[in-house]
Amino acid sequence: MNLSNLGEKKLIERLRRQLAQGGSRAGLVVDIGDDTAAFRVPGAEKLTLFTCDMLVEGTHFRRAWFNRPEPGENSAERLGWKALAVNVSDIAAMGGRPTFALISIALPGDIEAEYVDKIYAGLLKCAQEYGVIIAGGDTVGSPQGMVMDVSLLGEVEEKKLLRRSGARVGDLIAVTGPLGAAGGGLQIIEKTGGLCEARPQPQNPSYETSVEEALPPYVDSLVAALLEPKPRLAEGQALAATGRITAMMDLSDGLADDLPRLCQESKTGAIIHMEKIPVNPACEKAGLEALKLALQGGEDYELLFTFAPQNLAAITAALNAAGAPPPQIIGEMTSANEGIRLINPDGTTAELPEGFKHFGI
Repeated sequence: MNLSNLGEKKLIERLRRQLAQGGSRAGLVVDIGDDTAAFRVPGAEKLTLFTCDMLVEGTHFRRAWFNRPEPGENSAERLGWKALAVNVSDIAAMGGRPTFALISIALPGDIEAEYVDKIYAGLLKCAQEYGVIIAGGDTVGSPQGMVMDVSLLGEVEEKKLLRRSGARVGDLIAVTGPLGAAGGGLQIIEKTGGLCEARPQPQNPSYETSVEEALPPYVDSLVAALLEPKPRLAEGQALAATGRITAMMDLSDGLADDLPRLCQESKTGAIIHMEKIPVNPACEKAGLEALKLALQGGEDYELLFTFAPQNLAAITAALNAAGAPPPQIIGEMTSANEGIRLINPDGTTAELPEGFKHFGI
């Protein structure tokens, strides 16, 4: 069976079964099935977290998205930032603190050295923002597109470690913020060829007709969400410190794809109330299908988490202390045999849409 028919979830389960037969896994606390691995290092007071994420040109990004010559808006700095930020988000989902990173990059020969300089400037900017030390990595030539693979270490107190597998029936389901911005940014950037930039705006600007026309700030904010995501590290640590979160993960592939993963690991079902899903207002202003993007858009890197209803006040206070908004409650966990149900405002049930397909169909 080829991978387009098998799908990513079944491939991961296949690999998970195979690796489980590989002998001793002493010291390993968390393996496949969570945002990061976690293991014990002899003599260390905290667990070590370990994650990696790959960005492949043509699959996860186009070079044209980052083709402005100057630093900042839509330059290659944003590509470097994103490559590290998506890994920081994994550490955040475990309640941890990122520490050291290795950067592996495959480069076609036609890329200018100055372009690579900008990528690494973005990597360093993100590293400084989130307390990461870039310790080295690997560079190789690529006969086709660019590939960036970041490996990131982190640490967390074992009692604060958060996983996808602890949710219980009756727990509330929440997210840390509005969803759909990155998906909206992708739709816009594909129309404009990646040349999105905030400029003085004439009346009734259009992002659909010409890349030379002015773009409203709300449109630029969607593009920024895609190209320069902000991992919810402070929120993840604040939630972990409460000791009252039962399960957590980051939303990288969209609510419709990631919620089933959390349910699978926790062996639960879920009810999601459609009117409670916090859509990004910029998507609505841009005339996009905001609710569809919130469900299926992906790459928002907000946190999805669960907790018992009686802990709402404590969790709200913790997020407030971290400078974050209160939890956006979207539903509750149910028994596994009930599956995952979307409830429309009129009380009817909708099917959960398909999420992102990594290997196509």
